[in-house]
Amino acid sequence: MRERKKPDLKWLIGIAATTSPVIGGAILAVVLLKRRRARRCGQDATQGPENDGGNEVGEEAKPGDIDDPWPSLGKAAKSQRRPKNGENFAELPEPLPTVLLDERLPLTPRDVWRLLMGNADFLRSFSEKNKMWDLKIGRWHVSKGDTAVRKVSYMTAFKKQVIGPKQARAVEVSESRGMPDDGFTVDIKVHTPEVPYGNSFHSHLQWDCVSVGERESRVRASCEVAFTKPCLVKGIVKRASLEGMRDSYGRLRQHLLEHLEMDCGSRRPGNVRRPAVQQLLLLLLLGAILLLAAMAYTGHLQQGKHRWADWSAWAGQGARLAKSQLADAEAALRMQAAHVQAQLQGMAHSAP
Repeated sequence: MRERKKPDLKWLIGIAATTSPVIGGAILAVVLLKRRRARRCGQDATQGPENDGGNEVGEEAKPGDIDDPWPSLGKAAKSQRRPKNGENFAELPEPLPTVLLDERLPLTPRDVWRLLMGNADFLRSFSEKNKMWDLKIGRWHVSKGDTAVRKVSYMTAFKKQVIGPKQARAVEVSESRGMPDDGFTVDIKVHTPEVPYGNSFHSHLQWDCVSVGERESRVRASCEVAFTKPCLVKGIVKRASLEGMRDSYGRLRQHLLEHLEMDCGSRRPGNVRRPAVQQLLLLLLLGAILLLAAMAYTGHLQQGKHRWADWSAWAGQGARLAKSQLADAEAALRMQAAHVQAQLQGMAHSAP
């Protein structure tokens, strides 16, 4: 005997609606949410990153190891001509709508790939700065032709999350197309199923790199938010996701430039060396300003000494002049006193 759940459900909603529209609306909302959750769970069983192992990344990359799945080209790579300065062998493909990073690095495309995609220690050090933990880095595996895939899993926190969990697990599925000798493109899809509407969208990142010099590459990272299902708060989700990716890749750019300045100081200077050159020029300018100030201060002291000597000479001359004038005045007073005394004596003798 077949169960008639749907007619019973409609009958229950009808009775509740005739009794009270508020109760009927509440029952209908609960039923629709339960159905939607059950349908979402059924679809998640066959879609998303959980279908091929969930959060498991397979064989993990070892610390200190450079995970490069392609064999070395040996003599062919050494004999391959590299472009000279200003010469491009290839142009970057069209980016995704939002560009996060665009830099020229003093590295070959193969070295760029080995640093950004194959260096597990570089990714672990960045994850510490980016407040990520429980990091699991899977190894690259060549799937078909020159395409390699990898999965990375980690926990991340959401500072501005109003609704939903404050932290969740993210799963990155990366696909690198082509051997990264003269350039490469890596597509990364970041899934966060634990956040609200997490099964309705994912972040799509695209790394592009081409050789633009003898030992120089241009690297660009762009992104978009891809929606795979209807989302009631699409604008809010897109805005929050883009803001988070801009903040994260801003820190990644700073971490990359600091790493190159520490480890690639002997390489030919490129754009990443500009901060060091600017600091050197600033120090030279500051030294010149201090030198001029010292010279001016020393000259002022010399002038002060000369002025003090002149003033001392003038003061001495004034003192000697005043002393001579005082002596002359004293002599004149003595002569005048003697003259008055002589007059008084003459008057005394002439009196009867």
